[in-house]
Amino acid sequence: VKLVKGGFPAHYGGRLSSVLDVRMKEGNMKKFQGNGMIGILASKLSVEGPIKKDTISYIISCRRMMYDLITRPLTKIAFNGLSIGYYFYDFNGKINYKISDKNHLFLSIYLGDDKMISKTTLNKMDISTNSMQWGNQLVAFRWNHVFNQKLFSNSTMSYTKYRYTTTFDNKAKEGDNNTSNYWGYISSIQDFNAKLDFDYYLNKKWKMKYGTNVIFHNYTPGNTMLKEMLNSVLLQDTSFGYTNIYATTLNTYVENEVNITSKIFANIGLRSSMYYINDKLFRSIEPRVLFSYKLGVLSVLKVSYSKMQQHTHFITTYGVGMPTDLYFPATDFVPPSQSKQVALGFSTSFFNEKLEFSAELYHKKSTNIISSKEGVNIFNTTSDWQYNVELKGIGTSKGFELLVQKKEGITNGWFSYTLSRSTHQFSN
Repeated sequence: VKLVKGGFPAHYGGRLSSVLDVRMKEGNMKKFQGNGMIGILASKLSVEGPIKKDTISYIISCRRMMYDLITRPLTKIAFNGLSIGYYFYDFNGKINYKISDKNHLFLSIYLGDDKMISKTTLNKMDISTNSMQWGNQLVAFRWNHVFNQKLFSNSTMSYTKYRYTTTFDNKAKEGDNNTSNYWGYISSIQDFNAKLDFDYYLNKKWKMKYGTNVIFHNYTPGNTMLKEMLNSVLLQDTSFGYTNIYATTLNTYVENEVNITSKIFANIGLRSSMYYINDKLFRSIEPRVLFSYKLGVLSVLKVSYSKMQQHTHFITTYGVGMPTDLYFPATDFVPPSQSKQVALGFSTSFFNEKLEFSAELYHKKSTNIISSKEGVNIFNTTSDWQYNVELKGIGTSKGFELLVQKKEGITNGWFSYTLSRSTHQFSN
């Protein structure tokens, strides 16, 4: 896991915020091994091993929160038939196929969900269920090819889906009639991504990264479904709200990692992004610069500048219960968000590199950010979502961070302090 908060390399894009780069380890090609844990809060299991020794390996990991298995029966007794529960699960799987020394294939899968559910059972004919669920799905296929000692490539095809759903299902017996009423709301975003990346080592001091990718987006900002039945006869089955919205993004980038001198290192890159939706094309040129200067053997001073553009708008709504995360596409009426960030950092080590110290200053200016309007329900799918949000907001984020960390020895740990301020301003 690698966290990038400032000095963003050019191969990252599409968002204004920091990057959490998570890489999955490859399965053991020599022998089978695994570990697991059963707990009240969560249980997990991980296994890995060779399918064909030294050629094909796999790794599978899964986890589930167990808390709802306790709370649901207890609350059902305590609240006269009302059971309440919350759980999450996630699943990771990866297959690694070493075709030759120059060709590797990888298949990765991730599934994860959080779910809250409450169920009232008065009898077999009177049952009410209310649930809220959100999560992600990911499938990625990657081909790693080595051309020679200086050049290699990664070709990736992937599919991702985020979805948020909330439902209410009520079944009841009224006299001689059996009624059933269902209400559901779904918001989702699906991406189909094709990507090609190259790494080229010109010499010991200069490395280049360059590549391109195209993403096909399918947004469903919000869709409501209603279904009503009486004695197994369908009285109403309808849906309304936002239809699927399609968009396409094409990105290209070039990035240079150069050791200018023994003390000066630079990462200089340029990213180009084109976003197409509803016959409207948005172009963006995003320069990225990072300079590092060695003040001594163990001390480094860094300064960086990054320009970013984001084509997906994000709104968190707060009401009764859990906050709700909704995603909307940038349009001609609600243009993409942009940001410019500068950062200045210093890091050093003490006591034979056992104690690390770092400090960083940052300032980020954002434009075209959005927010939900005061008193307007963003779930109101009878009107266009574009008119339910505040537009063309200006954001400023700035702060100062300190970190002291001890990684080795019998006693280890860290101390950090952050002073930050973030403001969003809209015309209203």
